[in-house]
Parts: sequence; structure tokens; C-alpha cells
Amino acid sequence: MVASDSPVDHRPAGRTGGLVDALKRAITKSGLTHYAIAKSAECYTSQIDRWMSGKRRDIGLETAGRIATALGLHLVAIKGSEK
Repeated sequence: MVASDSPVDHRPAGRTGGLVDALKRAITKSGLTHYAIAKSAECYTSQIDRWMSGKRRDIGLETAGRIATALGLHLVAIKGSEK
């Protein structure tokens, strides 16, 4: 699960692509432009644009981590969800 200090949907993500889905929801609900997120995450706006639109399948874990940090997100373990 992804936790945040900002008003983001904290529902558990689906079985497929949980982290990806959670990060995409957080980007959408942040109210920030892709430019603002990219600037803060030190990546290219086009990376976010293409990933969010489905034109790019993967942005890489490092970039995803920087985007999450830019949005004020962090990973937390949910008790009982470890398998």
C-alpha cells in the first residue's frame, strides 16, 4: 500500500500492478501537472505523459521512486498482507 500526507486514495491496489496502479492514481489525484511532478522528481515530463497514457509500459523503479517521493508518498506494509 502507498501512504501519503496528501489526500490520495488509500484503497489497496488490484492484484495486477498494485504499485503501478497506486502510483498512477496518486498522480491523477494529486492535482499537479505532469510538468510539476517531473520537475520535482528530476525526470522528463514526456516519461510521465507516455507512461500515464499507456504509450510507455514501464518507467523504471528508480523513476517511480522519485515520482512517489515528489508526491509525498512512501511504502508501508499492511499487517497480514505479507505472503
